[in-house]
Amino acid sequence: MMETSKTNFVKKYEPDKQSRVELKNGRILDVVNGRYFDAGTRVILQGGKIESMPGLAGEPNGIAPDYSIDLQSKTVLPSLFNTHCHLLTVDATMIPGLSDMRRSKIYREQQLVKNLADCLVHGITHIRDAWQPDLRENSALKERISKGEIPGPRIIQAVVVGPTGSYMQEKLPFMMKAVGGMTQVDPSKNYGGGCSIFRRRGGTTGQRCR
Repeated sequence: MMETSKTNFVKKYEPDKQSRVELKNGRILDVVNGRYFDAGTRVILQGGKIESMPGLAGEPNGIAPDYSIDLQSKTVLPSLFNTHCHLLTVDATMIPGLSDMRRSKIYREQQLVKNLADCLVHGITHIRDAWQPDLRENSALKERISKGEIPGPRIIQAVVVGPTGSYMQEKLPFMMKAVGGMTQVDPSKNYGGGCSIFRRRGGTTGQRCR
């Protein structure tokens, strides 16, 4: 039985947006110099931005926070961005057997939700879905995340752009669609994962996408 993420995500942020929030007793990563800031360095946040970092040279030390969070030696680092992933790919192996296919189908929805939650667990707050022929399921997941129904990162969607019939927009053989379950890209649909480039009379180039 697949275990779901045991992380308890914050459901309600107690301070209001303009409150000064202090992060203390943490290991704060200096991504410019590839090291940690000196012990005792704190972070003061206000309005979703870093206001100051007391403990660093030249930073003010007299700012009183409205709310203080003791990180208990946990590491603080900027959020991560997965720039190439395939959101809806949850197969256990590239060459699945009948048992693998059956389990993937049964647990597919549960695995998708777990994958999205695990992104946040590992500090990934943004992902770029590289391509999907039909974007309706991707859009539904984005909406569920935005409504707070499930935890997950912000999803940036990429689509394929090229001439009609080119790579990733080619016409699929019947068996690949019927047996393999592959979906044909339809750039004319607003949920199609592609834009078709075509050439007009006179040599000008146009594109057809929604």
